[in-house]
Amino acid sequence: MKALIAPAPAQRNRLGTTVRPARIQALHSHQHFHRSYVGAAGTALLSQRRNQVSFNGGIAVATAHESVHAYAPHADKEIIDKMASTYRLVLSNRDASLVSASDPAELKTVRENFLKKKLGLKQSDAELDAAIKDVLAQMKDGKANPRLAVYYLLAEKFDKLDVFKS
Repeated sequence: MKALIAPAPAQRNRLGTTVRPARIQALHSHQHFHRSYVGAAGTALLSQRRNQVSFNGGIAVATAHESVHAYAPHADKEIIDKMASTYRLVLSNRDASLVSASDPAELKTVRENFLKKKLGLKQSDAELDAAIKDVLAQMKDGKANPRLAVYYLLAEKFDKLDVFKS
């Protein structure tokens, strides 16, 4: 015996137009949703707000600059922007945007992927680990350690900020 499925009832949107359930999902596509419900002026405002707050879908531009300037007040804004664009995927995840000073696997990742691969450093692991510990000790203020600030301070310590110049 075949089960009978009752069709979903029609709904009305804010404009009073009847919307069938199959079409509701299509309304949530970015452009159509904003044009239908917000209008052209609202779309421009939302776009402006999104560009102001978000940097490549993740960490806010202001937050990136603040996190680095808290520990390096003299930091170059162009280098911070370049670093943020290079690590935009990592920074888009709240957990990955922080460096855990107590996690040995995390510190190894910083050493191998950032110091050795990105900056091209050839020092011994012990020297690189000591530099990471120095930077994290410098940042020890009871707050989370922002990855961008850790990377900036490490690149500065080894005089490798040129890697991020445009």
